[in-house]
Amino acid sequence: MLLDKLNIKSIICFAEGCVIKEFSAVIEGRALRGHVVKTLYVPGEETCKIHCFLNEVCQSINVSPNGASGRWKCELSDTDEKQNPQSLIEDEGFKYYASKVKYEIFSISFSS
Repeated sequence: MLLDKLNIKSIICFAEGCVIKEFSAVIEGRALRGHVVKTLYVPGEETCKIHCFLNEVCQSINVSPNGASGRWKCELSDTDEKQNPQSLIEDEGFKYYASKVKYEIFSISFSS
């Protein structure tokens, strides 16, 4: 399959087109602070990535397995460590992932 050959793991399509987003390698023991736009409690890391993927402003996530009721704390941020390196601080128990849009594919409509 073409998506497997391109190593694409996250693709979502809306009426306007499709977006392919990928996440960076994990940075253990760090979190991006001061830019969290939404906090959720989810079953796991991958679910947090999905929430980021579906949120237009999400550019990175902080995740920690120490959330309420054994769930993962998932923090969506509106920036990343490249734009705000001073905001990436030590935070034991957290993992940090940046995301980026790899491709945007827009559909074309033809009318007669």
